Amino acid sequence: MTRRLVLRIVCTLWLTVTMGAAYPEDLGAIGDSISTAMDADDGCDGAVECLGNLGEDWAWSFATGSQPWSIASRLLPFSFSASQTAAVNGASWEDALPQAQQLMALPGISLVTIELGGNDVCQSLGRSPPSLDWVEGRIDDTLTYLTDKLPSGGYVVLAEVPDVLWLREHMAAEPHFLFQSCQALWDLDYQALNEATVAAVCADLYGDWLCSSVPEFHTFTREWIAKLMAGLFEGIGGDEFPCANVLNSASTDAARAAAGDFNLALNTLLAEKADEYEGRNGVRVRFAPGIYDQPFSSEDVSGLDCFHPSRSGQAILADLVWRTIEDTLTEPR
Repeated sequence: MTRRLVLRIVCTLWLTVTMGAAYPEDLGAIGDSISTAMDADDGCDGAVECLGNLGEDWAWSFATGSQPWSIASRLLPFSFSASQTAAVNGASWEDALPQAQQLMALPGISLVTIELGGNDVCQSLGRSPPSLDWVEGRIDDTLTYLTDKLPSGGYVVLAEVPDVLWLREHMAAEPHFLFQSCQALWDLDYQALNEATVAAVCADLYGDWLCSSVPEFHTFTREWIAKLMAGLFEGIGGDEFPCANVLNSASTDAARAAAGDFNLALNTLLAEKADEYEGRNGVRVRFAPGIYDQPFSSEDVSGLDCFHPSRSGQAILADLVWRTIEDTLTEPR
């Protein structure tokens, strides 16, 4: 029996004795596309399979996924038995309170993770991040509500916002399965589609002979891919890839600098708010650091969109957030 397992068993017994059998047993997640594991399943072979993998990969969510390293799985030795999520792709701090209300309408939630802020940093071309004061109001509304509604002895964990500018600095020149580079994807530059990929998709759709003998079929395939990709981003980035103020090549250094400054200021604010609300109505409120400065690699970013965490990236996020949760669960009250 490992030392960690012994520690968890002891902590579980301690919680049972000190908190009583009525201690709630569910995890709730507030978040955006990171918490839904959007496009995490990039371990695909060929463009057709990769296109089929686009979308949410819930089982690999760092928070509520079913992998042994997820927060939900790691909570099992602590008498937590189920997980619920209100996370939605594209959410920002404006959506935090409605998500909190959705979770608190369910019975048994005692620990809530919050991973929000990336979409507040990310804006469309020419648009600045919101004011920090405005975001602070949304954080206050959410934490006030949660510390009012959670049982005494409950937990809220605010996760740090990743370094969004890191993506442009490290991923722009990386190849993409549909486009010649991640930058071409972020620009939605359909003139920079990977011709070998277009040919492979065409062959899969229409057959090798038609695609090699009738140029129109190659053109049809290019147009189909363009329409498919545009449909995926409709309602998220409109006619832009999400986070255009940072990732699009038409953005400016000033816009990226403003987004980077806001990213840092938001993380500082989250840490301060965790301290401010800690212990309110007996609820533990903690900040989970280490995500912004984590030395991610290109393998930790989804090869499907060059933007979201891959499955390995989700596992790293789970490790980082779990450190704070485990420390909080095992410390004396």
